[in-house]
Parts: sequence; C-alpha cells; structure tokens
Amino acid sequence: MRRSTPATSTGAPRPLPPGAPPAKNVANTNVGIFADHLLVYFEGGLPTEMYPGTLDTKGAFDFHGGIDILCTAHHKIDPKTGGLLFFAAIGPNLTWYQADARTGQVVDTFTFSMGCPAMVHDCIVSEHHALYLMSPTQFRIDRVMEGRPGVLWDTDAVPDGSPFAVLDRRTHEVTWYDTGVMLAPTHFFNAYETPTGFVVDLHGIERE
Repeated sequence: MRRSTPATSTGAPRPLPPGAPPAKNVANTNVGIFADHLLVYFEGGLPTEMYPGTLDTKGAFDFHGGIDILCTAHHKIDPKTGGLLFFAAIGPNLTWYQADARTGQVVDTFTFSMGCPAMVHDCIVSEHHALYLMSPTQFRIDRVMEGRPGVLWDTDAVPDGSPFAVLDRRTHEVTWYDTGVMLAPTHFFNAYETPTGFVVDLHGIERE
C-alpha cells in the first residue's frame, strides 16, 4: 500500500514528500499486550509498539521480522497456548499467522488466494480452523494509486454470493463453502465446530 497526497485536477497522485512513509499508520483500532509488548493495531500497516509506563511510541512491531507489510486489527488469542492468531489481506492474497506467546515470533504462516481483493476486516477462529468471508466489499489499491476511493461494493467479484474460505490450521488445506447470498459483516458474533461442519452467527440485512 502506498499513500499519496491529494490528487491533482487530472486525478494523478502527487509525489510523496521526502522521508514520508509508504502508508500513514494511524494505529487506532485495537490495543493489547502480547509477549510483554504493548501493541496498537490497525489493518493498514504494522502494529505500533508503545512504552507501557508512558504510552510513548516505541515504533513499528513486526513480530521480530515475521511480517513485513500489515496485519489485521482484530487478532484472536488461542485459549490453549496464548498464541496470537492473525492475518493480512493484501490484494487477492490472504496470509494466516500464528505467533508464540512467549517469544512474540511467528511460528506458523500460510498464504492462499482469495480470488479477489476482498476487504477482510475480521475472521473466525475455532479449535482447528480459521474462517474468512469473501464479501462484495473490495479494497482496490489500484484505485487508491489513481486518487480514487479504494473501497467499493462489487458483486461481480463474487457473482455466486459471499463464500467462506476455511483454513485447516493443522494441514493448511483450504476448503471453500458457498453461501449463495451477498454478505458483508464487519464482525462476527460467534462460531463453533460441529461433527459435520461449522455454525457461524452473524448479522445481515436485505437490500432492494
């Protein structure tokens, strides 16, 4: 992701000023302590580490070199290990991560194609799986680079409805499940595994 200054009258972005970061890190969505690091998250970049005693900014935290661009603002905690479970959605690719609770280092990662640049804000993590919903809400970096709005509703990207990608955390096998409806929840209420599949609680509205 690359940040640009306001577009000119021709729609072309102006050059970044000297020393500017590639993307502005607002770090304003979630906060928590992990592996003795106070981290503030947003999904457009790396978490920002702060000094717990003063709340002064320490700098970007990349899990000791484990990630390089961004991670979700809505991580999960493994109740058995205390590990951090999170992901990064960049363009059409989504990468799953797991970080160790003691060292803060990434111990598992896997990337798969979503088939479109879906805007994935939250995920579901069960005992053995991670579930991701591919909605018509798309995040288009190419439009951002042109000075246009980067988030748009595009049903052509998921013409058969919003599918779930289910990642087996043990084998990294990805299985797709069609819903047949257009869904775009930003967060989920609850989810759990059953002997035959998954139950997911989410909100939805009908559109004319």
